[in-house]
Amino acid sequence: MRLLRGLEIVARGGQIRRIDSSTFLVRSQSGNGCYTVKWTGKKWTCNCPDYRKKKYDCKHINAVAFLLRLPHILTINLNPEAFTCPRCGADFDHIIRAGVQKNKSGLVQRYKCKVCGYRFNDREGFEKLRNNPTLILIAIDLYLKGLSTRQIAHHLSMIYGSDTSHVTVYRWIVKYLDILRKVEKELIKGLKLGRSWHADETTIRIRGRLAYIWNVLDYKTRYLLASYVSYRRDAETAKNILKTVLNSVKTRPNKILTDKLASYKKALEELKTIENNGLNHISGKKFTDEVNNNVIERLNKTIKKRVENAEKFEKERNARLVIEGLKAYYNFIRPHLGLNGKAPAEKAGCKFKSRNRLLYLLKREL
Repeated sequence: MRLLRGLEIVARGGQIRRIDSSTFLVRSQSGNGCYTVKWTGKKWTCNCPDYRKKKYDCKHINAVAFLLRLPHILTINLNPEAFTCPRCGADFDHIIRAGVQKNKSGLVQRYKCKVCGYRFNDREGFEKLRNNPTLILIAIDLYLKGLSTRQIAHHLSMIYGSDTSHVTVYRWIVKYLDILRKVEKELIKGLKLGRSWHADETTIRIRGRLAYIWNVLDYKTRYLLASYVSYRRDAETAKNILKTVLNSVKTRPNKILTDKLASYKKALEELKTIENNGLNHISGKKFTDEVNNNVIERLNKTIKKRVENAEKFEKERNARLVIEGLKAYYNFIRPHLGLNGKAPAEKAGCKFKSRNRLLYLLKREL
């Protein structure tokens, strides 16, 4: 009954406030102020009458314990096959909770393998980071969906009781978006793409200066082949970007659709000479034409909206990193309505071994 009442407290929301790494205030459900729940090094204690009288874990202790385990519970439900014993590889059915461990960042859930007896915490793959790995996954996912680092820090504080700052969230973003970029660079080599591509550019600002995002999209799979940031919009830049894309994939397009920007015309004329494959350039089509560039115009709006919501860029490097991270998110994680809910990478032949695609991609590099 105390466990169920603890769960009710967490589900109600706004009932628990974190004081420090091992102390929480839990509101009295009868309206008599708050009770202090504290980790003493061996067990949880509470100053409520129920705990002082019976010395059992009261509903307030159970509420705090459940709140701390919530990120891990989410991970187990989304990706149970990834939670195994680091020593013998036993699956999660053979793993039990074995207390908590206190370190500089607070309390971490400990586990014990019933097969080999090995004890470990829930940070496998994220050993050098101070915070719960599931919070990192949540932060990255929210960022890629358009929230700012301050909004994410507030969300982690309100929902999970984490005192993570927006600066720490930003460091996570930089580290793991770079990993996503490297993973996608490897995976793109084996994808089966179409032969009709779309190219277009849109604008952003970096420290107030106008910059351009160059996007190249495969029509058949909706796979975003390129998303590069530059300050120039000349033919040389367009040629270098298209040449880089052609060198990164096996499939060669037979036509590329663009707008009327003269840079594309000059760049593609030079590329046709280099490639010598009869590449057809189609430009300047209207919205109502049967063959048009609408699909990439819609993509530009999606990327631009998320970039504007997520961050005001102060450095070109950070802008490039976030844009490429959004590209990986668009290709591998975000479901596409035009592909019946599949991600573009799935349409192009990529097979995922886990429902939690973000975790699956990050673990390829960890």
